[in-house]
Amino acid sequence: MLYVTNIQEAPDSIILSNSSVLNVAVQNTFVGLLSTQDDEGRAFVYEFAEGGIHNDKYILKGDSLFTAKDFDYESNTSHIIRMRSTDPTNQFIEVFITLSLNQEVEGQLTLSNATVSGNAISGMLVGRFLLDGSSNSIATYSLTSELVNNDLYRISGDSLITATDFSYNQSMDHLVQIKTSVLDTSFINLLQVSVQINQVPQISSQQFYVIESDTSGTFSGQIEASDPDGDSLAFNITSGNGPGIFELSELGILYLLDAEFIKLNAEYDLIIQVDDGYHQNFVIITVEVDPIPLGLRAIEFNIHPNPAQGIININMAAFKEAMIYNLSGKRIKRSTDNRIDISSFSEGVYY
Repeated sequence: MLYVTNIQEAPDSIILSNSSVLNVAVQNTFVGLLSTQDDEGRAFVYEFAEGGIHNDKYILKGDSLFTAKDFDYESNTSHIIRMRSTDPTNQFIEVFITLSLNQEVEGQLTLSNATVSGNAISGMLVGRFLLDGSSNSIATYSLTSELVNNDLYRISGDSLITATDFSYNQSMDHLVQIKTSVLDTSFINLLQVSVQINQVPQISSQQFYVIESDTSGTFSGQIEASDPDGDSLAFNITSGNGPGIFELSELGILYLLDAEFIKLNAEYDLIIQVDDGYHQNFVIITVEVDPIPLGLRAIEFNIHPNPAQGIININMAAFKEAMIYNLSGKRIKRSTDNRIDISSFSEGVYY
């Protein structure tokens, strides 16, 4: 009787799906997949073996090889690593693998704009490719498959476009790898796209005044707000407006809508919403109603010097208090002293 025994043999060879990497590759750049030739078709475990001169420049994640650090225009023309593949019976093979370093043509390709919003939607234009600082009608562009961030973008003609909806809560940089072809010449560039998170618009508490004799439609003031991203702002009164005493335009201009509802010496706290299309912010704007007694006659007073800078003097019988406003209706200063320092004021007209 003859018995035939299956003899376990070591793997035959190790193959890397890609044999080149950019000399400007960044940390965690995918290089290629490892596979093992073996007649028995089993699963294998991969690790670095001793003797690879450049083993420290790479890392393994399962059967995938990645860069372990930024190459930053690596001066070598190639890297030599040594890999081991082990089968379930602990038989293994070790081989040297040579990776060619492709030289990037530095400074050839740029983007007309390299910033994109963290809330960008799929299909949004990031920027147009500029070759040597200008557009090139005969150049063609394509994304390589070597960087993870490349999956987030696509190319249409000479334009880089988002390929998915973004939803980031912090700023970051994306690296995309672009192959440029012009006639019979091609080269690869690594471009950085900065993802910027849209910030909340800024607004602070402000105070305005109306007087008892103001009529409906009277300008009360301009609400001041700013947006760090330069987005257009829209304003709205969300609370505190009673039966509709005030009206606020989308541009932030506050008007007295119905003078019949204002009460002498009243103080109205309006909750104002400012919206940049991405975020909202809220603030309380106070509007005070100042009385003007019936039969009040014109009061003579004098301000000098006028025009002025530094110190102004107010000459007025029975002086009690002075309030200075800018042209937007915002009170800038309040003083019970008839000698007022205005040295901190910007150049302009005040009343």
